[in-house]
Amino acid sequence: MLQQLLEFHGELPVNQLEIIDVDSSAQWQRDYGERVPVLVCGQHIICEYFFDPLSYKQYLNGQQGGL
Repeated sequence: MLQQLLEFHGELPVNQLEIIDVDSSAQWQRDYGERVPVLVCGQHIICEYFFDPLSYKQYLNGQQGGL
């Protein structure tokens, strides 16, 4: 997913990207453990298992200033 997101980055602005190891937190394991990889902004899950360009664009179009 990361590689696809970085390739797509040329089309859409990404202000901040933080890669987090889900296994480093018990809460993250409960929330996302079965959904990895997952692209999340705040509490909003943008896509999971694979990069979904349509979901990503839709999310960015609904946000002021993007991710």
